[in-house]
Amino acid sequence: MKIKYDIMNCEFKGGIRHLKVFNFEEGGIYTFTLNEVDQLPEDLQAYVKTIEEDVKQGKFDYRG
Repeated sequence: MKIKYDIMNCEFKGGIRHLKVFNFEEGGIYTFTLNEVDQLPEDLQAYVKTIEEDVKQGKFDYRG
């Protein structure tokens, strides 16, 4: 199965976690918060749902 999306990282801006997800088919990056997921394409919403708990636990947080 071909991977369409992959999370790059999460970072805090103004106390809110912003996700950056790469779209391999379009070659672009989506930047959004968990509160904005319902405004994304359905397949991206489904992907975010699979990683949501890890996101909330800080697994992808940028620590640079």
